[in-house]
Amino acid sequence: MSENKQENSKNTQGTELSAWMAGGEQPELDEKEQHPLNKLRLQDALQIVRRTHLLIEEIPAQIDRSSVNAFLDQLARLSTNQLANFTNQLNTQQVGLIYAAFSEPLYKEEKQILRNMALYRASYYTFIIGFVIWQHAFPNSDMQLTLSLVYRYLQGRGEERPPFAQELLADKCSLELSDRIFVQQCVRLLEKELLIKQTCSNLTEFFRRYAIQSKGTFAATVLGYFFLMVDWTWYVKESRMLFLHLPLMVNEVAGEIVSRLINLDQSAAKSKNFLFRQLEQVLAQDDFNHRIKPLIQPAVWRQYQRWLVEDKISIHCLNNAVKRAFLFNYLDDVMDAADLNSEILALRFHDFLLIDDSKNTEQILYYDNATVRNMLARDLPETYLATPPLGVRLASDALNNRNLKGIISLPLADGDLKVSQMLLDFALQRTAKKTQAGTKKVLQAWTETTTANNNRSGR
Repeated sequence: MSENKQENSKNTQGTELSAWMAGGEQPELDEKEQHPLNKLRLQDALQIVRRTHLLIEEIPAQIDRSSVNAFLDQLARLSTNQLANFTNQLNTQQVGLIYAAFSEPLYKEEKQILRNMALYRASYYTFIIGFVIWQHAFPNSDMQLTLSLVYRYLQGRGEERPPFAQELLADKCSLELSDRIFVQQCVRLLEKELLIKQTCSNLTEFFRRYAIQSKGTFAATVLGYFFLMVDWTWYVKESRMLFLHLPLMVNEVAGEIVSRLINLDQSAAKSKNFLFRQLEQVLAQDDFNHRIKPLIQPAVWRQYQRWLVEDKISIHCLNNAVKRAFLFNYLDDVMDAADLNSEILALRFHDFLLIDDSKNTEQILYYDNATVRNMLARDLPETYLATPPLGVRLASDALNNRNLKGIISLPLADGDLKVSQMLLDFALQRTAKKTQAGTKKVLQAWTETTTANNNRSGR
């Protein structure tokens, strides 16, 4: 409501200033508006209220390790007689510290003190606070045990529940069991309410109903097993939830989901492009990429890489069919692709790179690896490679001299396109010859080792 008032105030103010500039009479100000400090004090007051009355889902982000340790140090200085009064005076955020403290190494006596404090302040509101904090610390058996004790205590009191606690996940899944079984029960409940009875229309509705927090490790664990259970159409329906939580999932589960995504058949080609573009953004996170890539079979990963290259070329050459067709001839040879900016595409081959500026419709530039390294060593920006001022050789000259060093222009005009194809074919044949030569040496070494062993054995 306050945001709407501020917006309306801005709109009214703009109209008034226009009138003033047009020479109209200056409007009379309300008595309160004559004192800008009143507005300032109101804003300050709203900020104070906002900081001290957090939404439940905001509390975990406000609790860091230093505040937890400060809280535990404060507890250590209290006598037994002081604990009850201290616990009673805790505000909402400080009650969250009781649960968050279980993330730290604790003595058995400290755990019991914290459980007693949680029970002393037990209410459905503080239970949900603890439940939200536990989801971000999942798995945490000590915190889960405390939650189960508080839940059982609240159930024993038999009091009427407030509106926000009419349905709790603990009503359907047992916190008293292990975290693994609790997750299994939650996945079965999700299957029942979303897939079978369809009492929830989507994952967001299920999460909202049971106070499950997005971007938490508990949510990621539940969703990981859910997406392993359903078919690929759910990957499309719930793509936002899938890719939001994919980096938080257990490596093996995330790896299996990524493998399934890549292996979608051609009947799902349109959906596959939609999903792959989101997968590309997630895999751009180096930490996630390094964790997941070793779990993907090489053939499957090559399939994804080929799609990635093809997609980048398709988008880059959207308005140039000739250039797109030319580059598509070498899809299987491209090792990697990268957008240097919105107009410049780089393609990596074994011994060379192709650099293309979409604004230049007449050519693509070829660079051998050594030339690229030398130019970048001079602190030139990568995008500079798309428009070098000097030293560019013609493809025909490079082909005639059998010299693939330096910068070579690959023309795309009708009469020159064949020469560009011949030069790339020649460059790739050189790569193939090097690979074959290397293989021959390996096989020769194998056979020599076998011969030597046979001689030693007297065969």
